[in-house]
Amino acid sequence: CLQEISRNVDCVALTQKQKIPIVNVHNLLKTSEQTISSRLDISENHGHKSITQNGLYRMNEFSHWAMSRPEEYIIVAGHSLYFKKYFDNYLPKISTHVARSRKMQNCAIVSFTLHEGTHNGRKMFRIDPDSIVPLYKGFM
Repeated sequence: CLQEISRNVDCVALTQKQKIPIVNVHNLLKTSEQTISSRLDISENHGHKSITQNGLYRMNEFSHWAMSRPEEYIIVAGHSLYFKKYFDNYLPKISTHVARSRKMQNCAIVSFTLHEGTHNGRKMFRIDPDSIVPLYKGFM
């Protein structure tokens, strides 16, 4: 669900559904493929995104997943356009935070707090603008 919000060829997932990424990480990390398999959770790898789903659908799926996790902190990686759209959708509409209008730099690390609530019987998500902290690089 963190796949790029585009149909461009460079946004196609190369890893098959429920498979380990096709890279030679065991050589890179000097460990066995079995060890890598035990460290990667591929249960949420659904392969390439469906053409019947849009980016907002996948963002909501991710938010539901994140809020259902028992961990206090979750580390995720994704494309800068995805996160720009994510911030734009979940920051309060009155927020003028730079995360809404600017993409993150390549390899940037940004922390934030996601909140969950209910409005008119519908589950909603919101990012606290004051919780956004660029830890490395930040926004362009």
